[in-house]
Amino acid sequence: MATIVTGGGITQIVGSHAGTTFARNKGGPYMKRKAHGTNPRSQKQLEHRTVVSQLSKQYTHSLTEPQRAAWRTFASTFPVINRLGNVTFLSAQQMFCKLNAPLIPNGFSPSTTPPVLTAVGTPTLLVVTAVPDPGGSLTVNLSTTSTDPNDFAQIWVSPPMNQGRAFFSSQLRKIPLWIARDMAVDITTQYKKLFGLLPQGPGGLICTRGAVVNSVTGITSAFIQSRDVWT
Repeated sequence: MATIVTGGGITQIVGSHAGTTFARNKGGPYMKRKAHGTNPRSQKQLEHRTVVSQLSKQYTHSLTEPQRAAWRTFASTFPVINRLGNVTFLSAQQMFCKLNAPLIPNGFSPSTTPPVLTAVGTPTLLVVTAVPDPGGSLTVNLSTTSTDPNDFAQIWVSPPMNQGRAFFSSQLRKIPLWIARDMAVDITTQYKKLFGLLPQGPGGLICTRGAVVNSVTGITSAFIQSRDVWT
């Protein structure tokens, strides 16, 4: 479904409507015919869909009415940013799934009540060190302002790319597990599971994105990005 901002006519539109997809790149806004591809069914996508489906059913059938009322109140006072960068509000069920979905794959139990505290550490610096094979490795260090032991680092990584690439969001893949923050962590094994072998030589660009996520509330911080060249 397309997201549209009006005002003296349409000023912004992102998404698809009536067979047309609207987007933007470094050249500005553009539109193209909507492609009807196959439904992605990778293992990670299936696992995520299963988690969201379970949480949706839990909200509808397992939560008490007072618990759902508490989520409605929380959702109405906790804004999120949509694809256009505008402030919007989720439904209670959407908020319940949004905050709890990251907890389950990392071994934490979903919360039936909304968070009392919504504070989460802020990422200040993301350092990635990439060494190609043979004997290669990939290490990341997400520095934060956090003092909460329940705050962890969530990392996204890209495959090796051309150094001239400016836009890389579509290439990022999430490391499945949260890792320790404020220290260097070797994610070579996780990277190989996503993309196969490391590059066999220097020169490729790797881009990364990091955020802080709280394991009790599911609240996630703003993103920070970094890049390095396999050297």
